[in-house]
Amino acid sequence: MRFEQCKEQDVEDLMKLYDSAILFQREVSNYCWHDFSLDAVMTEVKSGLIWKILKDDEICGSFVLLTEDPYIWDELECGNAVYLHRIISSKKGTGKLMSELLKWARNYAKQLNRTYVRMDTWSENKKLADYYIQFGFESLGVHQPKRPQLLPSTYSSTSLILLQIESNH
Repeated sequence: MRFEQCKEQDVEDLMKLYDSAILFQREVSNYCWHDFSLDAVMTEVKSGLIWKILKDDEICGSFVLLTEDPYIWDELECGNAVYLHRIISSKKGTGKLMSELLKWARNYAKQLNRTYVRMDTWSENKKLADYYIQFGFESLGVHQPKRPQLLPSTYSSTSLILLQIESNH
């Protein structure tokens, strides 16, 4: 697997991945992302925030990578982490994809001299939090962001489980 920043020509594939992910979320949970606007996705691509996961030169997933996340992590934002958001896969059962992404993210964090890889999920989605914990993430508990109005519109809940793993393992 390879990890590359998305380009404008990837947006159509990204939109299909997001639509598919939202349908899957609706099948398995009461919590799902809101629909993504083409303009918002294009803005994030142009800003270098969305990455694609390639297998055999085909996009098999994507994620958003941030180097700071003050609106979710509030005072826990330490300037010493990278943050993964909106991890999606084109296939169900992403164990291999997740382990490869985690290996890559830890290495990326080390290159930036960051100690942690962090993520979050809705507090109501314990099953997903447990999934991430099986990869070595530690739950830092439930957190209520102090400024939810500043969060992206894809957040339908502002009660989150915060997760982190050290980059040096």
